[in-house]
Amino acid sequence: IGVCNFNTAGLRDILSFCTIPPAVLQVELHPYNQQQLLVRFCEEEGIVVTGFSPLGSSSYVELDMAKKTDSCMLEEVVKTIASAKGKTPAQVLLRWGIERKMSIIPKSTKVHRMKENIDIYDVAKKEAVKLGRIEPDEKEIVKVIGADGKVIVPTLTYVDIGGMGENSNKSFWTNINKSKSFISFDLSISSYEGEKLTDYLTDYDVDLRKIVYELISQKTLENFDGSQGKKKFLEDLKNEFNAYLDKKELDPIVFGIYFKVFAITTRN
Repeated sequence: IGVCNFNTAGLRDILSFCTIPPAVLQVELHPYNQQQLLVRFCEEEGIVVTGFSPLGSSSYVELDMAKKTDSCMLEEVVKTIASAKGKTPAQVLLRWGIERKMSIIPKSTKVHRMKENIDIYDVAKKEAVKLGRIEPDEKEIVKVIGADGKVIVPTLTYVDIGGMGENSNKSFWTNINKSKSFISFDLSISSYEGEKLTDYLTDYDVDLRKIVYELISQKTLENFDGSQGKKKFLEDLKNEFNAYLDKKELDPIVFGIYFKVFAITTRN
């Protein structure tokens, strides 16, 4: 039994009453849409994850649901790794998916492409890790010192805002400036392992939520168009959160902010 496009809340609901749990979950997965919490939940529950559109949103271009620039194959880090290993950007991205312990389903009708899709195993894991927050299972962990003097380790702590459960009343929902559209989303925020991320998000919840809504009020509908627009919004939000914590004379500990759920609704 398999399911498609279920989020964590939907899977929890099924698992609470089913007699035969789903064996497979199929969702869109690539470095622009990593769905880390969902993948982690599936691993804990013994559900195999199958990722479609592993090269980015290029499969949606012909449906007019994405732009050619949304493809992960255009990322400089992808092209650099591909050039160094004598591979194509597509092969690098497929190896990234394999390293996340997922099954991947690239689409191709050309024989030489099918052969390329298999020939991905000499792209080293350490290179695949560069494309996302993959948690290596090697015993040796090479520590890197960040610009702020902190030790960056592969393991991050994630805290959710929004969704079901205790935080169900904390999803973000508001209108978009100069439009008839409304935006709604849940967030996942990451920090260095061992930091007080949960405490900060709880203690300063009201102020941080004001920052989110203030940033939305500065955006137009076009600012949320495509993956790059959403990525810019999240980067700006991360910087605003860290600036706020810095003013409070606290450590600016937010490493990244990600959309768990994202939707735009337009009224006629």
